Amino acid sequence: MQFLPDVKRGLDHCGIAWTELEHAEADDVIAALVHTTPPPRRILLMSRDRDYCQLVTDRVSVLNTKMRSGHRHIGPAEVYARYQVTPTQWADYRALTGDPADNIPGVHGIGAKTAATLLADGLTLDELAASGRLNAGRGRVVREQFDLALKWRDMIRLDHSIAVPVAPTGQVSPLLPRPADVIEALELW
Repeated sequence: MQFLPDVKRGLDHCGIAWTELEHAEADDVIAALVHTTPPPRRILLMSRDRDYCQLVTDRVSVLNTKMRSGHRHIGPAEVYARYQVTPTQWADYRALTGDPADNIPGVHGIGAKTAATLLADGLTLDELAASGRLNAGRGRVVREQFDLALKWRDMIRLDHSIAVPVAPTGQVSPLLPRPADVIEALELW
């Protein structure tokens, strides 16, 4: 938090619009900005937070520097290859498996492979109950904790409907100055 004023000054110096909302989490603000960016503008999110997988589309990707080289750029195919679910199933998947970063335990005894199997063929939690997949094996454990899984999914879902006071234009951003030049201009050097 101590560096936030300097970051804001740096963004202002570069002519980059920024916003801060006290009533919303940063990931929801980012989701709203992604949702309101007009096509065909491509969007690259840079984050280690896997919750952004739910925003991935053909024009929205994530650069995750925590991943090993060659696997850092995440699009829809990479989400599926790694987790066996689509980006639209992400919140359902994490509700089943849990998300330690957000203190969501997930359904006890349901790991990544079982969650992916239950959600196979594009099913969502809403469709899972009627699918018959909760009648045997690990599915019964999900059925017993189904209301909790729905609650966790709602906690994991990013809210793209919040009102954000800045609107993406869809235009190409200007070239940014070298970071050292910004630091010097702000007299932080």
